[in-house]
Amino acid sequence: MNRDDLKKILDVKKVPHMSYSLNGLKDGDCLCIVQDNKKWLLVHNDRGSKNYIGDFNSEDEICSEFYAIMKRNYNWTN
Repeated sequence: MNRDDLKKILDVKKVPHMSYSLNGLKDGDCLCIVQDNKKWLLVHNDRGSKNYIGDFNSEDEICSEFYAIMKRNYNWTN
């Protein structure tokens, strides 16, 4: 899965755009994917307080983890 695939899923599931960023840090309470050189960072920005969740070696890995977190948060069955 890449960020374009993930974006399509989030749109279909009607996840508010303000609750996430797939292209870097964003203000507000949101889950963010940040590309840092060859690493991918997953960060929860809670109104300026950045909570580092993990780093990943590929876009596929981070998108899969991002989806898993959203799935838990929104109680999706698939």
